[in-house]
Amino acid sequence: PRSAAGATRTRKLSDLWRDATEDPAHAKNVNCAAVAATIAACEKAGCGRIVRVTGKGETPWSIFSILINLLGSHAKTWNYEGERLLRACTLDY
Repeated sequence: PRSAAGATRTRKLSDLWRDATEDPAHAKNVNCAAVAATIAACEKAGCGRIVRVTGKGETPWSIFSILINLLGSHAKTWNYEGERLLRACTLDY
């Protein structure tokens, strides 16, 4: 699945006039929509727990996070949204 490969999309000039989130490699689709789909599939299958392995958590205002967000289609922002979905779901996380 796309989510296993990670968010690999970088910003493009065409993002100024088209919806960048239509790209399957966009961080929104990988770090948030794929997490939502995984949660739904696990809940439907009756799983009791979900484990998500990610990198080291970064502070939102660190230079590293700012650069990733600027160049990587808000990868850190969408990763945080995926984490919020996991914390809010009915599965142990």
